[in-house]
Amino acid sequence: MGAKHTETAAYPPRAMRAEAAASYLAISKSLFLRLVQEGAIGPPTKVPGHDVATWDRHDLDAVYDDWKTGSAPGENTVLKRLRELQDERRSR
Repeated sequence: MGAKHTETAAYPPRAMRAEAAASYLAISKSLFLRLVQEGAIGPPTKVPGHDVATWDRHDLDAVYDDWKTGSAPGENTVLKRLRELQDERRSR
């Protein structure tokens, strides 16, 4: 499936494994994984009960928008809300 699927599908899939996600952003898989490790791209979503990790196309779009505008790295909305809750607890 990988990058070939992304390039030949009529539309990009919502969930992509690392190779397809890297291809979607037009970067190498190794750079993609390094950016994930550095936190510039959010962590994958794990498929419950399986050893499969995927990235959401919408999150990848947000990352790319951040790159275009020079903004801080995009955050998965769940991770963003968790960070906000942690900040609220610390300020109490």
